Amino acid sequence: MPRLTVVFPDGKTKYVDFDGNPRRFDLLSAQDIPVEHPCGVGGGCGKCRMEIEVHLSPPTAEEERAGGRLSCRTRLLGDARLVLGGSGEMDVEFYTRRLSSARSDDGYGLALDIGTTTLALQIVRLSTGEVVGRASDRNPQTTLAADVMGRIRAATEGQAQILRSSLLAAVRDMKKEACRQAGVSPAAPREAVVTGNTVMLHLLCGRPVDALGHAPFAARWLFDETVDLEGVPAYLPPCMDAFVGADVSCAVLSSGLCRHRCALLADVGTNGEIALFRNGKLYVTSTAAGPAFEGAGISCGMNNVPGAVTRVTLSQGELRLATVGGAPPRGVCGSGLLDAISVFLKTGLISGSGATLGPLTLAPGLSLTPQDVRALQLAKAAVAAGMTTLLETAGVGWEEVERLYLAGGFGSHFSVSSAVDVGLLPAEIADRVRVVGNAALAGATMLLLDPARKDEIRRLADSAVSVRLSGHPAFSEHYMDAIAFFEE
Repeated sequence: MPRLTVVFPDGKTKYVDFDGNPRRFDLLSAQDIPVEHPCGVGGGCGKCRMEIEVHLSPPTAEEERAGGRLSCRTRLLGDARLVLGGSGEMDVEFYTRRLSSARSDDGYGLALDIGTTTLALQIVRLSTGEVVGRASDRNPQTTLAADVMGRIRAATEGQAQILRSSLLAAVRDMKKEACRQAGVSPAAPREAVVTGNTVMLHLLCGRPVDALGHAPFAARWLFDETVDLEGVPAYLPPCMDAFVGADVSCAVLSSGLCRHRCALLADVGTNGEIALFRNGKLYVTSTAAGPAFEGAGISCGMNNVPGAVTRVTLSQGELRLATVGGAPPRGVCGSGLLDAISVFLKTGLISGSGATLGPLTLAPGLSLTPQDVRALQLAKAAVAAGMTTLLETAGVGWEEVERLYLAGGFGSHFSVSSAVDVGLLPAEIADRVRVVGNAALAGATMLLLDPARKDEIRRLADSAVSVRLSGHPAFSEHYMDAIAFFEE
């Protein structure tokens, strides 16, 4: 009997056996697995798009228009694997709509997250809270420097205007694409909320970043202000520190971190940012993880675009790949890299120290290199050590953490079990992890829909205790301990 494997956003798995060729919608409904179908299962809205692999009916016209497989249209022809909330951006939309109230006025707004490696934008109908258009792209500033310190050096060496103009050009293109999807003019969004780390917001506004590049690493601006974004008033939420930006403030807001007695949030990206809330006190920090989690700096790495490998599993000795849009595999994004290394560790092709013991081939013409493995090791060690150091600073053990929120574009396809396999997360926290995707963009959207929440995010930013990891002896020790995948 064929079987559908359903992977929930928290990493848990359910197996559903079936007969015939049912629609995914019918099978999920019979199992009381909720999936939003705003158009009444009519195939018109594209909101039930999911990540799924193998043994499917050919794409329908509605699916072609939606750019992916739809729950209400795809029929299962045999064994298949389904990842709920696979697009990540849809997760953000649903999450935002649950937590935010729409505004009484009509019109459109723009929410933008300026990541060090990836840009994400969405157009929102203010009267309903509906996300009607979205776009993402690689931050063009990566051509000059991969990380924030490199951008600071480039800006202070006379390339600040190039950094700013390239970013604005990318945002214009994304805005046009998202407005095209929404069926509105690029001039339709009349206000915006723009989030990002402290350096990205400085570069966006054309402000000098020299103070961020040397001790005492103090930011001249922590924002919480409205600026002109090419004719549109854009609110920039408050940053918490020179290297803990408005993106963390927004992620803390949207995740509901502070509703717990003790909870942790990690935004896994190039500039890994971590927040811990315990007994009414908020601790924050950042760690230079590098761009591996976003597919950058990897020999076959790519953005979350059609053909990008998002999941890698091992079934009866064979590799199974899931890609964006079900397209033939062309490269690997961050979650696919994490899964792949987890699988190669299990098969013995990667040792506990990270040495490669054979070819790391995913598909014809698609392989990982020893340098790719090393990049992942360094990135996961930085984040793991950052979380451990922050917990120790607050006097907290992992057993006290009620919830770990995993944020960032990387988290959209995140496999908790793979994270445990490679040593990014301890096994004891696995059942308390919740993947929230781009929580920074969700928080920006919440502020767009409910401006009264600006007071809330100001209180969060003002109350945060910033912990610097640079030169921190405990961090250095934990970092070295976390580089290896496991002890041999």
